Amino acid sequence: MRAEMEEQVIPMIDANRLLKAGIGAAAASQYYSPTSGKPYEDVLKLSAALDEAKAPIAGRVLWVTPTFYNAIKGEITTQVLGSGYNDKLLGRGFVGELDGCPVVKVPTSYMPSNTSAIMVHRDALLGVDQIKTTRIISDSELVDGKVLVGRFIFDSFILNGKKKAVAAIGTGSLS
Repeated sequence: MRAEMEEQVIPMIDANRLLKAGIGAAAASQYYSPTSGKPYEDVLKLSAALDEAKAPIAGRVLWVTPTFYNAIKGEITTQVLGSGYNDKLLGRGFVGELDGCPVVKVPTSYMPSNTSAIMVHRDALLGVDQIKTTRIISDSELVDGKVLVGRFIFDSFILNGKKKAVAAIGTGSLS
């Protein structure tokens, strides 16, 4: 069951939340075109958009595709308070910090199409799990053995009062 959750359910929920964040950035006119050959300037553009929205620096997260991360890899500066803090970040999927914002590298398939980076303040993106049930059926007439059944109903929202606390870098339209 843990493998199914980690390999199927959690990636599907993460992709949904990133899609909603990208759509929210576009709706708030904070979906920016990339600066040619200057990905660090793109990150600064996202940070400036959240600064103008008065979103606190603490609580921001930057999700990037591997390609975008590789483009800024030489420029990413890890600002840590000690090795224990760094280990905690790496253990949770963070690959460092850029201007005080944790950077999380996600597969390109998780991101909305044509999007390479999304910066969100944690208070702007609401992820709701309405129903989450799993059970093991041991007397199925169709299958010999036990069957694991799960139901997950979830959604994500950008809160209207905090819609300016989301910004993205990408080209074209989202889908």
